[in-house]
Amino acid sequence: LLKELLYAVGLKPDCLFLANNTLHKAYDLIEDQLDIQIPFFHAVRLTRDDLVRRGVSKALFLGTSFTMEDDFFTSVLRQANIDPIIPTAGERTQIQAAQSRLASGEKTADIITFFKQLLTHYQQQGVNNVVLACTELPLAIDASITSMTVTNSLELQCRAAVDFVLGT
Repeated sequence: LLKELLYAVGLKPDCLFLANNTLHKAYDLIEDQLDIQIPFFHAVRLTRDDLVRRGVSKALFLGTSFTMEDDFFTSVLRQANIDPIIPTAGERTQIQAAQSRLASGEKTADIITFFKQLLTHYQQQGVNNVVLACTELPLAIDASITSMTVTNSLELQCRAAVDFVLGT
């Protein structure tokens, strides 16, 4: 059906990816029913593979409240012996509020300060990697506010797609 839909609107893609982490839960539920003969760059699997390749055993896991509280992403990390550190309920509420503001185009100093303090808190507890499992969070979190290694699931997807298209 997906292939027919894409072809019906004149699209014949060489590869696919979902630029939304939460939709990967839905994709996983129907993956076996899809007839896709082209590469699909799965954010969760690419993130897992990147962390495994770098030998990361635990990482602060940030996303929307749904993504942080549901296990569709974190269970894949756990199966690979990676411990996803989930922020507290209060922190998740603040992260969701900041994510909503970022999604509305609002990037302010208080959002950056909140994330800088959050990352510093977890780094002081021995966490040296942060997974950004939300497309808006990279608007506020990058190497300029933390010395933690930042793993951006959307960037991993884009890099994989570009490498595929360029044949590298």
